[in-house]
Amino acid sequence: MTVRIVTDSTADLPVELAAKHRIEVVPLTVLFGDEALLDGVDIDTDTFFERLARSPELPTSSQPSPAAFRERYEQLVREGATEILSIHLAGSLSGTLASAQQGAEGLDVRVEHVDSGLASLALGLGVLKAGRVIEAGGSLDEAKAQVEDQFSRTRAYFVLDTLDYLLHGGRIGRVSHVFGTMLKVKPVLTFENGEVVQLARARTQAKALEKGIELAQERFPLEVAGTMHAVAPERMQAVADRLHELAPDVPIVTGTLGPTIGVHAGPGAVGFTVISSPAPGG
Repeated sequence: MTVRIVTDSTADLPVELAAKHRIEVVPLTVLFGDEALLDGVDIDTDTFFERLARSPELPTSSQPSPAAFRERYEQLVREGATEILSIHLAGSLSGTLASAQQGAEGLDVRVEHVDSGLASLALGLGVLKAGRVIEAGGSLDEAKAQVEDQFSRTRAYFVLDTLDYLLHGGRIGRVSHVFGTMLKVKPVLTFENGEVVQLARARTQAKALEKGIELAQERFPLEVAGTMHAVAPERMQAVADRLHELAPDVPIVTGTLGPTIGVHAGPGAVGFTVISSPAPGG
């Protein structure tokens, strides 16, 4: 059996890392007015945030079509794939997973889909996990089981510089009822049951990030952690340094929020992800 891994561009995987682990990335689309740009293909992260800074209108994003997934799956079959594991951002946040499922209908090879319930590097780290399982000779079922187990142990924390982008994209979920009180504070956001929810809040982004780290310590010990940012590398590095101080032996993966996630997070966003160590005997 030859198993291939597919994800979408919200995983925020660097191109070279995706290529190294033979991970296929189907891009979402970023729209500036009537201009549609494929995430990571027609526009990269730096160009996106430069354009965002001068754009008179906030951009939007749209999911890939079922045909886009079908084309990618068929390409992998032509390359010798006999099974495909397709791992995507939360189905409650986007129709991307549904498009992937529709694109696989009637295909002659087995395609399994995983709803991560997450996005950005929290998703990306799971995709990398699947790639490593397959590289080590694991089966599709083994990879899927290990990825789903990792997602169950994953928690993401985000502190945005502004909520304008999240509100514009309609992704604020259950935190909307406290929006009035959040205008003067920085909320600590996470994904819960596929929705964006508020965990805590503080007067400044630095204090909110520290609050997030305090909450994350409840999930120690860790297997791995990740940090990410949108045009805020110094603030992200401060978070990485703090995590390293608290868990010096835990590997920390760093990354940037790509164009699609940037549409909703906006510039200045900083986030981190922690993956708890498996329970003893688990």
